[in-house]
Amino acid sequence: LNYLTKIFYSIGQISFEVKNGLFHYFFILFFSTAMGLSGTLVGAAVLIALIVDAITDPIMGGISDEWRSKLWGRRHLFMLLSAIPTGLGLWFIFSPPLSLSNTNLFIWMLGFTILVRLGLTLFYVPYLALNAELTESYDERTQISSLRTIFGELFKIFLIALFFTVFLVDPNPEIDGRLNPTAYSQMGQISAICAIVAIFISTLGTFNQVPRLESKTQSSKSVKWWKGYAEIISALQIKAFRTLCLGFIFFTVMAGITTALALYFMSYFWEFTQAQSMYILIAMGLAVIPGAIFTPIIQKIFDKKGGAIIALVFYALIYCTPIMLRLLGVMPENHTSNLFYLMLLFYFSGQIFVMIGLILSESMMADVTDKYELETENKQEGLLYSATMFARKASFGIGGFFAGIILDIVRFPVKTDPGEVDLSILWNLGATVIPVVLLLQLTSAFFFKIYPITRSTHEKTITSLKK
Repeated sequence: LNYLTKIFYSIGQISFEVKNGLFHYFFILFFSTAMGLSGTLVGAAVLIALIVDAITDPIMGGISDEWRSKLWGRRHLFMLLSAIPTGLGLWFIFSPPLSLSNTNLFIWMLGFTILVRLGLTLFYVPYLALNAELTESYDERTQISSLRTIFGELFKIFLIALFFTVFLVDPNPEIDGRLNPTAYSQMGQISAICAIVAIFISTLGTFNQVPRLESKTQSSKSVKWWKGYAEIISALQIKAFRTLCLGFIFFTVMAGITTALALYFMSYFWEFTQAQSMYILIAMGLAVIPGAIFTPIIQKIFDKKGGAIIALVFYALIYCTPIMLRLLGVMPENHTSNLFYLMLLFYFSGQIFVMIGLILSESMMADVTDKYELETENKQEGLLYSATMFARKASFGIGGFFAGIILDIVRFPVKTDPGEVDLSILWNLGATVIPVVLLLQLTSAFFFKIYPITRSTHEKTITSLKK
């Protein structure tokens, strides 16, 4: 596969990471702390949207697999059509009228959250399926996953830096910029434009691959889209698909909780300034570069599933260690440079392992599609990748839901400036998060441990498919 095609394909990841940057870091902060909704209500909206995803993702996967078009192939038409609903959803979700009651604000939040989800389902399920279709190489699939992760993460940190330096700047000394609703509206508009442009570039940039991809699917059996749920249930009988899905879901939910609470810990627990929070988020984004560099090395030494397990364990330990040390009273005091640089190191190194786990997990799903084709004689990349899409959304859906509940359990106050939250509440926040993260990490590692595909078994699968 030529490198230019890989680049055009990878740019599409920007649309998903633009949404992630807004939703994962700012969604709960905006609607709960800035707008005054309870954390449980915000989490409930996210969970309802996730239920909609559970319905629509397999449908989109089935439609994309079944679709036949000499001009557009199986994937590209849906990718192109996704641009407008995705952009509109991102544009309006952070621009609610300030006069809305809590009930109407909840409806606004839920409605546009669902629109964003539906738009990205239309794009991202076919887009992910291309990851398996573009190449059959065990190593090149990891390379493509690495490249698109780099594009998405680097652009995400560019936007986050823009948000903190331009839009979230304190309008006056008495108002914290992170609590300014107007700033979030402008952030949504910029994000919408970026997502639309990324979708167009990726779709049109890989359009020349349609004839080659279609020639590989002409003999494939067609599975009606409304049978998608039955096909997924059937696919769950395959151990590789079942264990990877479960491991990936627990992994992304763990990451979703920690990401949703990231700005709460930075702003309130560690009391970093906006500039310090921005530097940490930029460092976390830059972690994708060493993560992508180390991934093929770790894959070569430990294979994909071994590398994913290592990434999981180290991330959980790195995340929990400083919180535990603070609860024990042995971390540097807030507002000191020692604390900032130490936490910068923790956040950066932890995110490296997140990137490694994410890249390897998605590369593993590409291998699962071959195993599925061998056992069923069907090419169902879209349907199978809809499970990955659901897992990625679950990182914020289920993760955000539990993050909201955690905030309500510890009675975290709304519309409160950093430094004004009772220390007992912050202590309870840290003490609650640690066991949740460790439990999810252990569960995810268990399922990755019993995932059966290795390099040698994949090579045998490819050989059998070519017979």
